[in-house]
Amino acid sequence: GGSAPRSRQGRQFSTVCPMPLAVFARTGTLVMQNAAYATLWGCGDHHFEHRTIATEVVRWQDKAIPSPAWSMLQDIAQHTEERQNWIGDALLLDGRPMRCQAIPLDGGMTLIRFTLPQSVRPIVQKLTQRDPTIRRRIR
Repeated sequence: GGSAPRSRQGRQFSTVCPMPLAVFARTGTLVMQNAAYATLWGCGDHHFEHRTIATEVVRWQDKAIPSPAWSMLQDIAQHTEERQNWIGDALLLDGRPMRCQAIPLDGGMTLIRFTLPQSVRPIVQKLTQRDPTIRRRIR
C-alpha cells in the first residue's frame, strides 16, 4: 500500500513546480513527470510503465537540435555508481535555448530538469516597434 501517497504527492508536486522535470528509477523507468514536462515534450500522463530514459531521449531528440546532451543524460540516468550533478545545454527546434540538468536522487533515481528562458517578449517587442527612420520617405 505505499503507492497511493506517492502518486498523490507526485500530483501535488506537478502542480507547484513550473520547471519541466522527470524522475527515472534506477532501472531507467520513468516514475514521475510534471505538467510542464508533459507540455514541453508533448506527452500525456499515461503508460508510464512503457516509458524509459531511452524512449524519453528519443522524444527529446525529436524536438531538439542534435546535441551530446541527450546521450549524456541517458548515460547518467543508467549508471548508479559515483553519480554527480550534470548540466548541459541544448537547443529546441523552435530556437529556444534550454539548460538540461541531471540530479542524482536517493535509491539510484535520477531527476532530469529542463530550464527554459523566462520570456523572449522584450526582444520581440523591440524588433516590432516602429522605427522612425524607416517611416521617413527619401525623395
